[in-house]
Amino acid sequence: MTDRPLVGLVLALVVEACHWTRLRWEFNDAACVRAWHLSAVAIALTTMLIWLDGNRYTALPRLLGWLPPLLLPMQFVQAFGMRDSIPLNTFSFFARQRRARNVDLGLGESPIRMNFGNMYLVTVMVSSTLGARSNGWIFLPGLLILTAWALIPMKVGRPVHLLLGLLMAGLIAVAGRYGLAKAYEWVMKGGLEGSDSFLDPNHYRTAIGRLGEIKLSPTILWRIRTEQGTMPPLHLRTASYDRYSSGIWSNSERSVSGQAVQAEPSGLAGKSQGLQAEKDFVDLVSRDRVEGESYWLLRANAGEEAFSTKLPRFSIRGAAETDMPIPLPGDAASLRDFQLDGVERNSLGTVRIFPKESVIDGLVLWRDQGNPEFGPDDSLDLKVSERERALIRRYVRELGLDRMPDLKSKLDLLSGWFAREFDYSLYLSISQPGFESSGKPTAIGTFLDTTRKGHCEYFATAASMLLRESGVPTRYAIGYVVVERDDRRQEYVVRGVHGHAWCRVWDGAKGQWVDFDPTPPGWLAMETRPTTWMQDFHDWLQRAREDFFIWRGRAENRLAVTLVLSGFSVGGLIFILRRLWRSRRKVEVVRARMERIGERPVTALHSLEALAAVHLGIRAQGVPFSRWLAELMRVLPEPFLLDEAIRIHQRIRYDPEPAPSQAVERLNELVKRLKQMLDHLGKPRSTDGSWSGFL
Repeated sequence: MTDRPLVGLVLALVVEACHWTRLRWEFNDAACVRAWHLSAVAIALTTMLIWLDGNRYTALPRLLGWLPPLLLPMQFVQAFGMRDSIPLNTFSFFARQRRARNVDLGLGESPIRMNFGNMYLVTVMVSSTLGARSNGWIFLPGLLILTAWALIPMKVGRPVHLLLGLLMAGLIAVAGRYGLAKAYEWVMKGGLEGSDSFLDPNHYRTAIGRLGEIKLSPTILWRIRTEQGTMPPLHLRTASYDRYSSGIWSNSERSVSGQAVQAEPSGLAGKSQGLQAEKDFVDLVSRDRVEGESYWLLRANAGEEAFSTKLPRFSIRGAAETDMPIPLPGDAASLRDFQLDGVERNSLGTVRIFPKESVIDGLVLWRDQGNPEFGPDDSLDLKVSERERALIRRYVRELGLDRMPDLKSKLDLLSGWFAREFDYSLYLSISQPGFESSGKPTAIGTFLDTTRKGHCEYFATAASMLLRESGVPTRYAIGYVVVERDDRRQEYVVRGVHGHAWCRVWDGAKGQWVDFDPTPPGWLAMETRPTTWMQDFHDWLQRAREDFFIWRGRAENRLAVTLVLSGFSVGGLIFILRRLWRSRRKVEVVRARMERIGERPVTALHSLEALAAVHLGIRAQGVPFSRWLAELMRVLPEPFLLDEAIRIHQRIRYDPEPAPSQAVERLNELVKRLKQMLDHLGKPRSTDGSWSGFL
């Protein structure tokens, strides 16, 4: 299930080998503690490597997926030790210290013991649920079979009840899995506060119409470095949308050619027929300028101008996942030096990447004469939501937007109106009426008519509809603004709090889309807060992780890192195997000595051990069998019979001369009578009503 079948096979062989060999080790409590320390160190190192090697959203599932091999030392001690359990205080330093203190003070304390095999089985099951193949049809039946396998030794009285219980558990699991998948899909589709990893480029649920306060994360998402003396782009777009309805922006079903030429103002791109992928996403091709320099061209049919040395460029570094939109300027031309398996772009300019690693780093070339997105389609990019159409027309007439002579005049008029008459706020107080409340004003209507206060999504949505009604093709864009500079590191930082929404408007004179930000300029001052020492420490950790990952992934450093890690692993494994081999040889010497002396014969009295354990408890290791069995004289009605049986037993086992047949027959007779007495006594009952040992 975890896509590591070879590791699973090795673990299975090691764990199950205890049933195929008589080889054992005398692991005491100190050995259990050392095994736990070994597993704990392995877990800590693996956690650090996973954190350095991946992003924070997948670190915990990946760690849980590696727990079975990391806990193998504990299972080895359990499976190949002489005891059937380990003390529970093995996992707690303070519990062990308390027990040592009580022993020093003469206070008796018996540690609780447990069979680690049960915990290991649960760990394997949890690990499999987080595996890459756990979504397959075979997972749930396999899990139920393993559960039934674990319950079989319990000898359930009515197997039908067990089967029905497992069937019911399976049905609940299927329903729960479906519900969690739907809940995950619903949560990941909403809000600016979501990460790019969970952004749906075709469907975006805004916070328009919600109540409460928008809280954005101060976590660093991207780091940008520019060439000396150049400025980065102000807006980095992750996705664009062209259809609005009740707080949701989405993409219309466009039919575009995967390799069509850049659309002209006539809007032919929006009407051309061609490949229909997932909401018109198509694969992009790479071009080699010189050996070792491969460029991903973002604009359809782009030529050498897309990777010209005259174009400005900047590097961008951050965590990435498969199928994730990457933030780029609206006039991005090409990508270089990214370790990617592929790049996709849709007709609205959203670019998705398929990274080879969890942290990416590369160059972005921008300020091209075109755009990654195709030209406007009047039937889509001039469409206004029916519920707001009357209100939008009224404001267009009142403001005189439709009478402005050119695009710049319209944008200046709209930007000035928003700056004078509206306020920016992250506190949401406008609710969205349902579709059945057709007579009530919508959230955008309340924003324009009444409150005139909201966050960037209100401004970008309202501006998009006002511009469309005035004849300007407009789209809704989300992404980030680049405004925070780290002078000490000579880089720009993009955080979650820099998430923003704005408009993409069509400039007919230039024949390309341009960014228009209608939000009043004071919004950045409200979002910019002084960082705390905790945030500075978190930023340092994140930078260290990403920088180490990039450093490790470079060809000149990869071999050195592999050799160092392999050296530590092999050295530790050799040390452990050497210690185990030494202890194994000692056990073999003892066994060989016993074989030379001769194996002691087994008598009929040994058959009483199981019945005696009911009254005496399990015989402790090292306690002679005869001395332990003699404790039964306290409860037997005829203890002299047991005394005689023990004397005959000792003679048969330890007298150099063979015992006469009469002695063996007498012992068999005594054992038979003793069994009858023990069966008649039954299982002792404690004063609290529970069955327990007599002594």
